[in-house]
Amino acid sequence: VDFAELEEFIDNQMKHYSSGMFTRLGFALIANIEPEILLLDEVLAVGDEAFQNKCLEQIRSFREEGVTILFVTHSVDLAASLCDELVVLDHGKVVASGDPTESAATYRRHLYAGDKTAVSANEASTEQISFPKVSLLIDGAPATVIRPGDTVTLQVETNLDHDLEDAVIAYAIREAGGELVNSSNTRILGVPGPKKSGPSTYSFTFEGLSLLNGHYSIDIGAHSLDGQRQYAQLNEAARFAMVGPSRESGISWLPVRGSVS
Repeated sequence: VDFAELEEFIDNQMKHYSSGMFTRLGFALIANIEPEILLLDEVLAVGDEAFQNKCLEQIRSFREEGVTILFVTHSVDLAASLCDELVVLDHGKVVASGDPTESAATYRRHLYAGDKTAVSANEASTEQISFPKVSLLIDGAPATVIRPGDTVTLQVETNLDHDLEDAVIAYAIREAGGELVNSSNTRILGVPGPKKSGPSTYSFTFEGLSLLNGHYSIDIGAHSLDGQRQYAQLNEAARFAMVGPSRESGISWLPVRGSVS
């Protein structure tokens, strides 16, 4: 009852429960047993953010204990952060299977294959630079749920069609409404940009993100040193959720103390 947070309604007839209340109670029952195999079908689609975070922590706990988990969801980023293997289905047909990050990228390409309005800016660019893979990593593992103290690496794989002398690789973190939170690039950070044709991998490492709870996205781009030429742009190349204890409002965490005299 405590886990489900249904103290106020626990004596009500269950026919009066909402679908969300049913799911809360069901997950709470699971959390208090020791399953060997756990089947979860869109169980995190209901409930507020705090309850979803509580469920995520319980799922991670089960995973660490060696429980076999089959997690069914439309949230590909969430699945990629929780699962060792990702299977993408389209009307029962397997489209991709294996590495979570690669399967998630295949899912998105397949999802928007017939949607001309969803073509990425990279496909509409000069194609001098492409971004085959963009990943968020914690301790080398893909992650989409981040805590304030985590060391996070934004890993960007690039591929040049031909030699370029003045390419700069840039990122931009945006909050859910699209407002810019932070942006930087290889020139500002003193990292040489790609020059020779072929693949390169760039890493931007954050020693803790001072962001409040919420959902964020990351755009990736490439431009000339003077900023006059845009070589490529890939919007929402990665997404993540910040999860922490803060109850403040806004997007940025600030060290603050309160006092009275």
